Amino acid sequence: RGWGKGLEGRLRDVFESLDSDGDGYLTVEERTERRQALTGLLMEYGLPMCTFDGAGGIGFDAFRAKFLREVEVAAKEHALSKLSLRRALAQSLGGGTPDEPLFALEQMSDAQMAGWWGGSAAASVLPLLARERDKLKGARERGERG
Repeated sequence: RGWGKGLEGRLRDVFESLDSDGDGYLTVEERTERRQALTGLLMEYGLPMCTFDGAGGIGFDAFRAKFLREVEVAAKEHALSKLSLRRALAQSLGGGTPDEPLFALEQMSDAQMAGWWGGSAAASVLPLLARERDKLKGARERGERG
């Protein structure tokens, strides 16, 4: 699936407006000095202001790739938020108290965490994911989706 030529042009325009010296490479300083254009783009797509933090200097291809990846992840995060995944994980995690709800997690070794993840956590989450997958497939088959 494509992202559309409108988005591609918008990314190019914002990149060029940030690239004050026109060298095709955004420095941290350029992104900071001209952050209003970048902030507007990030807000338009519901991305956090820290999206490019830690990116150092960045050319257009890397800027585009990072932006598109963040848009993709944000869309998935939004879609998954409807599935009660946090609740399923909370129900699968034994132990804890109201004052220290994640005490059991704190006490787990990496091996125990892997066992929990592959056991009760997976058993709680997989039915939610399978149900959503089936709903998505059904909607596509009925012509309600792409």
